[in-house]
Amino acid sequence: MLERIKYAIFLGIPKIKINITNLEKNITNIIILSNLILPYISEIEKNRITRIFTRLRKNMKKLSSGDLKLISDFLNGNKVELVGYIKTFADDILTLYNILKIYLDKSEILDMVEENPDVSVEIDENKNIYLNIVDLKTYLQASGRTSRLYSWRNIKGTIYSFCG
Repeated sequence: MLERIKYAIFLGIPKIKINITNLEKNITNIIILSNLILPYISEIEKNRITRIFTRLRKNMKKLSSGDLKLISDFLNGNKVELVGYIKTFADDILTLYNILKIYLDKSEILDMVEENPDVSVEIDENKNIYLNIVDLKTYLQASGRTSRLYSWRNIKGTIYSFCG
């Protein structure tokens, strides 16, 4: 008898929550937010960010997990010596961070971003502003995860996602 897990049920919408009031120098969040603001900024800045993304994609292929740790340490203010493509990558992330800080401080940009159906804005009791961004990759991973959840045996998964 072939057993199959048929459903992956989400309790709520899988999302990425990013604090934009106190934006951390987190590589993933900076790239996500840079992509998010692209439709709402000037053509000159769009072109600048697009060129940076091209360099990041090129250099990302070369980075090891150790390189990413060095870059993360550098971004968080630790004294780390970076050279070559690693330094270029870190400089590009810092440039994106600085662009984001300028645009995310503008209420009109935040208002436009909030109109995106995949984004919601949340403000906590300390007046921190968070962007909740739908995480589509989690939906795609659900089938693979359900295929490994049944009695430690490899069961094929079929994905039917429901949000509750």
